[in-house]
Amino acid sequence: MRHNKKGRKLGTDYSHTKAMKRSLVSALFLNDRIKTVESRAKEIRPQVDKVITWAKRGDLHSRRLAIAYLNDKELVREIFEKVAQGMFQDRPGGYTRIMKLGPRKGDNAPMVIMELVTEPCVPKAERKAAAEKKASDFVQKTTDVEIATSVSIALIGLLTIALVVVMWRRITRAIAEPVREIERVAKRVAAGDLTANASCASENELGELGESMNRTVASLRLTVERLSETAEQVERSSSQMSDSSQTIAQGSAEQAMSIEELAVNVQGITQMVEENNESVIAANENTSDVLQAVERSNGQISKAVEVIGDIKVSTRSISQLANSIEDISFQTNILALNASVEAARG
Repeated sequence: MRHNKKGRKLGTDYSHTKAMKRSLVSALFLNDRIKTVESRAKEIRPQVDKVITWAKRGDLHSRRLAIAYLNDKELVREIFEKVAQGMFQDRPGGYTRIMKLGPRKGDNAPMVIMELVTEPCVPKAERKAAAEKKASDFVQKTTDVEIATSVSIALIGLLTIALVVVMWRRITRAIAEPVREIERVAKRVAAGDLTANASCASENELGELGESMNRTVASLRLTVERLSETAEQVERSSSQMSDSSQTIAQGSAEQAMSIEELAVNVQGITQMVEENNESVIAANENTSDVLQAVERSNGQISKAVEVIGDIKVSTRSISQLANSIEDISFQTNILALNASVEAARG
């Protein structure tokens, strides 16, 4: 069991540990700061506090105890003089400060910086009052900042609203005026006025819409003009066609009258041909009787028979001609009827 063996194990024996502690304490008082291992720094902290306590007492016995421990009269005299001048007078303890540096390369030992606290110590009441004052100042500053922030936000909000209103009015004007102009042109076009034009000076979509409206109105104007010209041409053509129709009707009436006269003439010719046909038939019958008489007389007048045969052939030709005349008369009647129908339609 480790009886009577308090403290940390520093890896050395008792005499070495004692000498190392004395050397570290002397180096700290000489330089006010040392760099060492964390375990050694924590181990020498009680000895440093003890030496400063002896210096704050300032009597001979305390000086002799310090000289016995540090084994350096000049260092002890310097420490006592600093303490006598007021160093550490307002600090009841905690004369050292340890700041960690991290592990050491090689053995990964934690390294620290140990230094003497030379700043004046403020009493707790003063610290509390200073902290309260600082807190109140902070609250006051925060309140002032909040007020200023609120005012700034309100001003920014008002400026934003005013800017939005101005922008809205400008945008409304920029949009509403071209729209009204286009609506006016559309109403005039709907009323029949094709001379209207939209005056849109803007270069945005509304300006393009106005230009498109103007182009549409111009196209409508050209179309109406072309339609009016076409209507005039159609009217002139209709008048010419009506004149031609009247001329054709007159000609058709005259032609119908001519065809009727021709039909009357053809009918007269037909009657004459029929009479001739009847005459020819009678002559044919007479010729047959003559031939029979000639045949009875046994060919005394053969020459008369041949002449009578020629007369018979001629009679046949005359009958064929009569038939042709009848066909011509029928076709003439049909043409007259068609001409009369066309004249009635005209």
